[in-house]
Amino acid sequence: MLLGMESQRHMPAIFTALGRPEWMEDERFNTLMARYQNRHVLTGLMAEILLGKTLEEWEPIFAEHDVWHEKVQRTVTAVEDPQLIAAGCFTAIPAHPDAPADEPAMQVVNTAFDFDDRLTTVGGPTAALGEHTAEALASAGVEPAAIDRLVAAGASKL
Repeated sequence: MLLGMESQRHMPAIFTALGRPEWMEDERFNTLMARYQNRHVLTGLMAEILLGKTLEEWEPIFAEHDVWHEKVQRTVTAVEDPQLIAAGCFTAIPAHPDAPADEPAMQVVNTAFDFDDRLTTVGGPTAALGEHTAEALASAGVEPAAIDRLVAAGASKL
């Protein structure tokens, strides 16, 4: 689980949710610097408490105390997360033209950049291994004869 916070603002709620509101009075944990200096102790104490409940048990507790949190997801579940989908985090790219006919589009992480209020996105299918080797080398100023030698030597398969 990931806990997101503005440390001084959110720590009282986190400590309360963990059942330890008194930690805000503890000199080891009552300021950002104290928590940093004692981070190994605090992390250990928090881990011990967190391991005492399941994620399903913690989620309503954190929600009740307005503790920002999110479960860490694997890619297979993240691409189905409604919030991530709504945020435009993923895009479907079609299968490569040389792929088997039944190969579906692939969900990939979308680009996080936009320029001049224009959202950028992935443009198409991924290239086959070595498909653009010659063009990439040429754009880097490699002479055609050298490109031919590199491709013949298998450089495009690396």
